[in-house]
Amino acid sequence: MGPMTRAQMVTLTSAFVLMPRHGDCLSAFEARLIREVGQRWLDDRPHTLITDEEFRVIEDAVEAMRRRVRAAMPFETLAERLAELRAG
Repeated sequence: MGPMTRAQMVTLTSAFVLMPRHGDCLSAFEARLIREVGQRWLDDRPHTLITDEEFRVIEDAVEAMRRRVRAAMPFETLAERLAELRAG
């Protein structure tokens, strides 16, 4: 267990951004853990502690939600979408 790193904070923030639209793919445990760790972070940002196990669960949850986002996108990459827009 140690203080949250910047990378962990970014991952946690991603979880909160993704949860409203894609959180239905998470288990109740994953969603609750994200909320609990997020609340700890909001309460005491510079001193928030997170275990390796908690972070692995949050990373896996974020990846599951990102897969949902990618599956919903009709274009493989942003570059392909931009190329299509430019082509008219």
